[in-house]
Amino acid sequence: MSSETGALIRHWRLRAGLTQEDLATRSDLSIRTIRDIETGRSRQPYRRSLEQLAAALGLDATTVVALTRRRPGHDLPPDLPGHPRPQTPVPAPQAPSHPTALPHLAAATGPEPAYPATALPRPAQLPPDIAHFTGRQEALRQCDDELLLSPRQRMGRGKVVQLFGAAGAGKSALAVHWAHRVADRFPDGQLYVDLHGRDASEPLRPATVLRSFLRALGIQQSALPESGAELAALYRSTVAGKSLLILLDNARSAEQVRPLLPNSPSCAVVVTARAHLTGLTVKDGARPVGLGRLPDHDAVRLLTSIIGAASVSAAPEALVELVELAERCAGLPLAVRIIGERLAGHPGTVLAHLAEAVETDPLDLFDSPDDPSVGIRTTLSWSYLRLPERSARLFRLLSLHCGPDLSLRAAAEMADAGHTAKALHRLRADLAALVHEHLVESPEPDRYRFPTLVRLYAAERAAAEEPEHEREQSVRRLLAWYGHTSALAAHLVAPSTARTPQPRPAPPARALPFSHAQDARAWLARESANLRDAVGAANRQRAFTAAQAIRRSLNTWTGFPPDAATDPDRATLLPRLAAGA
Repeated sequence: MSSETGALIRHWRLRAGLTQEDLATRSDLSIRTIRDIETGRSRQPYRRSLEQLAAALGLDATTVVALTRRRPGHDLPPDLPGHPRPQTPVPAPQAPSHPTALPHLAAATGPEPAYPATALPRPAQLPPDIAHFTGRQEALRQCDDELLLSPRQRMGRGKVVQLFGAAGAGKSALAVHWAHRVADRFPDGQLYVDLHGRDASEPLRPATVLRSFLRALGIQQSALPESGAELAALYRSTVAGKSLLILLDNARSAEQVRPLLPNSPSCAVVVTARAHLTGLTVKDGARPVGLGRLPDHDAVRLLTSIIGAASVSAAPEALVELVELAERCAGLPLAVRIIGERLAGHPGTVLAHLAEAVETDPLDLFDSPDDPSVGIRTTLSWSYLRLPERSARLFRLLSLHCGPDLSLRAAAEMADAGHTAKALHRLRADLAALVHEHLVESPEPDRYRFPTLVRLYAAERAAAEEPEHEREQSVRRLLAWYGHTSALAAHLVAPSTARTPQPRPAPPARALPFSHAQDARAWLARESANLRDAVGAANRQRAFTAAQAIRRSLNTWTGFPPDAATDPDRATLLPRLAAGA
């Protein structure tokens, strides 16, 4: 096989008017590799090397198969090098080329190959670019840094970027916008698919996507194999050596994405997903790029861009309300866009109605009036409905928490999960499922908080699905725990100044034990914002014993000399306590 294959490669290189150095540059192979293949020194050339050479020479999928399946004993084309030839170089054939443009090769390979290709336009499947795209400069830079390297510069680095983040964070918008910016860097075209990993439809199977991609690349439907493994192998062979930009949007899992990854170093792949697909990073070398909150100043810029700077200037009295609305979008570009479309053309008159909606039903602001599928409620529901039952219940109950964030043990009280090591381990796993879906954030180990709009949605689900007595008991357990634990902490911090005897924890409150006064002081400092809010919640629940215990504990802590290493500045806390906060 080696001498005949080498002769074929040399024949087509010379017909394209290329030197070995030129072909090495196009194929990303070394000159020595090409020389060894052409002279027959390489007895068994790697299939991948042959695929890269064929693609660099502008040969189509039919020719790739012919080169890699050629059998000894076949006659070679009659005009192989060594015969008299004109000196004028022949331009390189353009990919994809039609099988009929290769008569000598067709004659040399006998029967027609199994995967005939058709001449199709270069695929250009990207959705339209996103209007009014704003911000995300760091994420765009990371995509540039990872995916615009040449194959030689990449030196084994990955060719995949995975964008992940919360619902409405603008992952798809960023991916499409970046792809349009760099599309001309990928001369063989762009492939796009919505994998339906997080929406009302069933996730697409990889085999379905592979068939669609292969048809777009010129492979006839009748020639497509049945098995997923064969489809993936044909896909890799077809794109080998090509320079394609591939956008895999809304992925569910690494297993859904992996068969769609090309083996060509000149291709680039962008994957978007709600969760961080760690398997793609560990096994496939994908670079994860997380999208957090859109900064408030970028949210205001986006909102102004959608409404129109002239409209905003015409209603300067509404500017303050506009900034407040942008802040209420909680850093989600989807929410900003929905608000912007509501305001477009008449910001002054609509703004008053939106302000009223903020006070009555805030999530209504973020439902698209003519397309429910793009509203915040709908988008969040796609993650919520896929949660395991325990995690879904936890999601609902934690929305009733009174403060800005909560600890693992506070969550255990609300869910009535227990405080044994086994119970806390299981609770961590349930919370990890929420973090994985970006429904809850974990800024540090065993601390959790809701994004603003997600908390509103979770509270709606709690009101709709949790019985009233379950909601009330969850809150009462939390308040009792805060009351008993804060009282124990206050006694350790200042036993001589505490105004109440040390309480005895009563079921179901399981007060947190403290080994030292320093631990108690650190806990009071860490939980001070939650404890302040718990006083108001306890009064609303008529849990006056808990409210009194928490208030006295805070007064004891704020009246004791602070520890600079563990206590925050308490100057702002004292006026709040004096005012009855």
